[in-house]
Amino acid sequence: MTKKELTGERPLSLSRWMRESLPDSSTGQSITDLDFILFNWKTRKMMFVETKTRGAYIKKNQAVIFNLLHTTTLNGIKFTDWEYLGFHTIIFENTFFNDGKVYWDNVETTEEELILKLTI
Repeated sequence: MTKKELTGERPLSLSRWMRESLPDSSTGQSITDLDFILFNWKTRKMMFVETKTRGAYIKKNQAVIFNLLHTTTLNGIKFTDWEYLGFHTIIFENTFFNDGKVYWDNVETTEEELILKLTI
């Protein structure tokens, strides 16, 4: 029996409902998602990773909350036995490794190099 891959994809209907039903950004409220939280319970290391495709960058409202998340994690983790490896971005020039360049924190990288960076 092969193991099925499980992903945490959210339905677009929930995203649409939130945008239609909750207060908009004029009230100060924003909604975003974080793509990945990588952690290793044996090495007690963790990092946050946001991915973008088609050369996109993190939007202003995302930058605000991601910076807060990074700063509070960086400061709070000092009181634990975990190591925080930072907040990182992976930007695909197009959609994936096979159709363009890939950037890790704005530096061009290869798929093999990315595997090493993400193995914690």
